[in-house]
Amino acid sequence: MNCFGARPGEDAMTNQTESTRQSLQRGNRGRTKLAVALDVPGQEQALELARRLAGHVGLFKVGLELFAAAGPTLIKKLVDMDYEIFLDLKLHDIPATVRRAAQRVGDLHVSYLTVHTGDGPTIVQACVEGASHHPELKVLGVTVLTSLDQKELSRVGIERPIEELVRLRAESAIRAGCHGLVCSPKEVQMLRTQHPDTTLVVPGIRPAWGEAKRDDQARVATPAQATAWGANVLVVGRPIRDSDDPAGAADRITEEISSVFNEIR
Repeated sequence: MNCFGARPGEDAMTNQTESTRQSLQRGNRGRTKLAVALDVPGQEQALELARRLAGHVGLFKVGLELFAAAGPTLIKKLVDMDYEIFLDLKLHDIPATVRRAAQRVGDLHVSYLTVHTGDGPTIVQACVEGASHHPELKVLGVTVLTSLDQKELSRVGIERPIEELVRLRAESAIRAGCHGLVCSPKEVQMLRTQHPDTTLVVPGIRPAWGEAKRDDQARVATPAQATAWGANVLVVGRPIRDSDDPAGAADRITEEISSVFNEIR
């Protein structure tokens, strides 16, 4: 069986391979990147993991916990180590505050910044405007968190199917100027078809060989699946962070990503 679950010679494999080729042609003109989530409590742990992964990954995601603990000082240290930084702050405030925050984030020389898309395009546009002072900074619109499922959305009065909600928020974010989108693996194919040139950043990645299961992620996929569906950046945290050999785990995921491209040649 191949990484898509079909045996060589079966119609399922032929159809899947063609679908994969089309997704990769539309969205992955380069190689899919691996972003390691530095989901650790402080600067010391983050820098230790960064040192252990030197030469194996080039992009780190820094989220709210770590940024609250170590802030711009850590970001500067990681940038000085020649890492790209994905600052996952999921900005969500009035437009004026978001605009100024995005401009300040740009001063840190990071590559990606996230903003929530759920409250309309004005906030998203403000984030894009703030980031525009720094051409290297790309704004990513967060569509629907990977921890949410249909039941959870219904509890706050949202009855639209998740895929439709993601589609609507994505369209709004792109019109507002977002350079890319954050979505679960389950929406990648749909968004890749509708937005072929948009960067798709995908958390909720769980290698089949990893011990980390679904935990607080509701909509997940393997690295091979997400790559085949058209993801540009795969965000992986626990399977690498919690491994006895983080560099080895990162290499396995990179190899799994590469296998998708090799399989369709």
